[in-house]
Amino acid sequence: MRIIDGDLTQVIKLPREGNALTPDEPHLLWRAKSDRVRIQFMPSNGSALPVNLVFYRLPEGTYKWYQP
Repeated sequence: MRIIDGDLTQVIKLPREGNALTPDEPHLLWRAKSDRVRIQFMPSNGSALPVNLVFYRLPEGTYKWYQP
């Protein structure tokens, strides 16, 4: 997955290590630093992987940065 967040571009491997052993648990992938974020996702060849992306807006004045 490639995240383009303002002038920052980051590639994230999914899953980070090993296999996705807990597919029923949510995982935090990114916290946006700018107002506009572009996400590029490509599943591996032959994958029938279902993906749900859920987006939450943080309350005004909340600043918790996440470093992948």
